[in-house]
Amino acid sequence: MNYFWGESTPTPAQPAGKVYKSVDDVDFQAFGEENVQILLNRHSGQDGVTSWELIDSQAEGHVQIWRGEVQDNSWSPFQASRRISADKVTIQKALTDPKLLLQLDDMTESVRILKSLDDEGKLSLRYIVSKGIFPVAARDFVIVTYATSLPDGRLIIASRSIAVEGVSAATDGAVRGVNIVSGFLINELPDANGKPCCEITLLAHADLQGYIPATVVNMLGTSATVKILANLQTVVDKL
Repeated sequence: MNYFWGESTPTPAQPAGKVYKSVDDVDFQAFGEENVQILLNRHSGQDGVTSWELIDSQAEGHVQIWRGEVQDNSWSPFQASRRISADKVTIQKALTDPKLLLQLDDMTESVRILKSLDDEGKLSLRYIVSKGIFPVAARDFVIVTYATSLPDGRLIIASRSIAVEGVSAATDGAVRGVNIVSGFLINELPDANGKPCCEITLLAHADLQGYIPATVVNMLGTSATVKILANLQTVVDKL
């Protein structure tokens, strides 16, 4: 899933790391594990270059939204958290299912699995298209998504762009964006009645490659974020 916001006048960037000659040259497990570490460090600020400011909170759903700053990067990351009434495994499955992802985010046009590395769909190469908002063109992304568990019991889903020669996925008119890092942290905590409940944190940091009006940036970073997490509750209620 993609959630990409930043400054309205960013400096263009490219995917960090090497350009792979083919899909067969990629160590997907190692790449996915690196995704996890990058996401955790950005979330906590332990990468030494990220700081966070709380910009909004809402009582319903215990929602909180943060805007971040990353040294030497024009694009701002965002984090949003909310409590979801469901167990962590159900939530993780919903957040890795391409069909369900389309129900969460109105801005996601399509999610396609280019290569699946396991039977459960927890490690995959994906092609994602995000809708355009006039006058902004659609964006597309080639990413590696990895879902796993952490030693403290939390579940995590971490995605990051990858550059692979020979991956021809493309959408007419779309601009290729760079997912610096994005994903979810899922922490299960029983509610007051002892029923499964999770605090979900969504983090997104990407370079949309080009001019984005400030009004679009602000909408994607705040109201759209809250809507995604609210939609997640609706989706898991049906599972």
